[in-house]
Formats: sequence, structure tokens, C-alpha cells
Amino acid sequence: MKTMLFAVSLSLAAALAAQEAPVIAPTLEIDRLARYEPPADWSIEHRSQGTDDLLRFEESSETRIQMRVFGGKGSVHATPADFLKSPAASTMGRPPKKLGAVTVAGLSTRLYESGYPVGLGDPHVKARAPKLGRELFCLVPAGKRFIVLSFSQDRPGSDPENAAEIAWVAFLRSFSLREKPRAR
Repeated sequence: MKTMLFAVSLSLAAALAAQEAPVIAPTLEIDRLARYEPPADWSIEHRSQGTDDLLRFEESSETRIQMRVFGGKGSVHATPADFLKSPAASTMGRPPKKLGAVTVAGLSTRLYESGYPVGLGDPHVKARAPKLGRELFCLVPAGKRFIVLSFSQDRPGSDPENAAEIAWVAFLRSFSLREKPRAR
């Protein structure tokens, strides 16, 4: 009986420990290059593809903050100019819209806006132009690489309190580079 109670209490302790706040494991290149404060209570996903790295924070399936590391040999986007010309930065083939400057990690960088199709509907029915989600992003130089910081919403305007945009601004303020960028 005592053994059974001990086993049950160990199971409960393990279950409680599993419910604590998620610990962010080292995320390869991103953590070597930068420091940041993830938004509270957002889920975290990490992916790598070759030398490129992605860390995504999601409030919901429709609202995301992402950090993507590119640049250098073997990267999908060797330079910031390559990224800006790519489908990843465009709105259905059109270049991203320049919104102005934003300060990130003590650096002034350009803020861009692009759109991406969402809710394409029935492929068998002739449709009007697709609805577009909204992505705001900026590029931060990090040594021989660069980091794309982005905020996206599938349904812009669906957050009347702007809580997600407030989290994005707080994230940008928390972001810093571990080393000062070298002149290019």
C-alpha cells in the first residue's frame, strides 16, 4: 500500500512539473546570435533547415512572432537583398511595402509589410482575390548572417485590444544581439 501511494505521489509530482512554464532549449544559431524575451503564454516551435534556423512563438494558429536566421554559405537566402526579392518577403510577387524605420537591438532598421493568402476556400469554385494575412518584418544584421524578425496575423484587425501587437513591440524591445554587428 505504501509503495502504491509513493508511486502515485511520484506520478503527480511528474505531472505538475510537466505543467510548469516551458523551458526554451538552446535553439542553435538563434541563441548564439541573440537574446530575447518570448511572449508570456505563447507556444514555442523551433525548426532548422540546413544552416537556417527558425523560432516561432504562437498566440493562436492565426498570430505568430518569428525569428529566422539566414545568410552565408548554404543558406536559402544568402543576403538580405536575396531575402527581400524572394517569395518569403513578397505579397504574391509584389515587393514588400516599406513602412519606415524601427529601432531593434540599438540599430535603426527598416520595417516592411507583406501579405500572404489565407482561407483560399473551395478550389473548385471560381474565387475573387484571396484574403490576405499581414506580416510585419525587419532584418537585423548579425555578423555574417542576418535575422528576420516578424509578426503575422491571418486576420488583421481581429484583436481589438491589440494585445498581440503589444506583445510584438515588447518582443522587439527585448531583442538584443550577443555581439555588435560588423560593418558590411
